[in-house]
Amino acid sequence: IAQTNERNVSMADQFLTKSFSQIKSYAERWHLPSNVIDRASEIFKMFFLLATAKLPQSVGLDGVKSGARGLRDVDAAHGIAASLFLACRNAGIARTLKETSALCHVTKHDIGVKARMIEQGYPEVKEGKTVAMADGFVLRFCGFLKLPREVSNPVVSVTKAAQELEGVHGRTPISIAAASIHLVCQLSRSEFKRPIKEISEKTGVAEVTIRSAYKNIYQHLDKVLPPDQNWAEPLSSLIKP
Repeated sequence: IAQTNERNVSMADQFLTKSFSQIKSYAERWHLPSNVIDRASEIFKMFFLLATAKLPQSVGLDGVKSGARGLRDVDAAHGIAASLFLACRNAGIARTLKETSALCHVTKHDIGVKARMIEQGYPEVKEGKTVAMADGFVLRFCGFLKLPREVSNPVVSVTKAAQELEGVHGRTPISIAAASIHLVCQLSRSEFKRPIKEISEKTGVAEVTIRSAYKNIYQHLDKVLPPDQNWAEPLSSLIKP
């Protein structure tokens, strides 16, 4: 029994080392700093402990090969993706589920499931997120949409003001950013207008979600629009939700 437990500990160390290496490989493709890589590894270890807590101590980590109920490779892949996503969020680095899915070749649904599992087991991971992340998403999304600073700057202003509004507070930073872009583009010059379908495709936010967040923001135009902004279009041109 002692030899079996020692072998399982060794296998666990090997498994974690391999997973940390994969996290680092993915992180380097995003040019993430070392503190985010360390945080992602820390979160993955939390996931590992949660995922293996109910497994018999004698079960090896190569459960698929041995036929035992160990931590499957697919679950590990989901956990790695979720750990990267959460670590970026904790650090205030804007990365969407869509981007994480493309990087790690894991579905957004599976990343979300494992992220919620980690947050429920370790609430401090959820509490450590940076609320101001919406600003980071604005700049990335405007880049995807080829929008200049004369558009992105007022979008940032709208996003900042909208985050604490009644009916908007609590929404994801991504949906607030996408809705703010939708609003500002309508008031911008013709070459900078973008249909909601294109905004949805570039941001990965569903059209219905953008419309819902836009509706909430629209109700507070006097509080979110920068007062010194010279718009190309009148406020009356805004789509009424």
